[in-house]
Amino acid sequence: MQRWTYEEGLEQGRAERLALLVHQFERRLGRPLAPCERDTLAERVRAQGAEQVGDLVLDLSAEDLATWLDEPNEP
Repeated sequence: MQRWTYEEGLEQGRAERLALLVHQFERRLGRPLAPCERDTLAERVRAQGAEQVGDLVLDLSAEDLATWLDEPNEP
């Protein structure tokens, strides 16, 4: 039986949330995310939180979502 530490559990939860957001972004955009877009998404999730970033999938058009991912310096 594997023993999980608190930190490992948190990291697994973060990875699962990021994977879910990647899936949602890819569905909305109709294409796989480029590696740089995945990096931008991961950084924004760390900075803004998964809930706020996830709201963008519903709030923005696919075009605006792609623009948001292409502007890595914009939070």
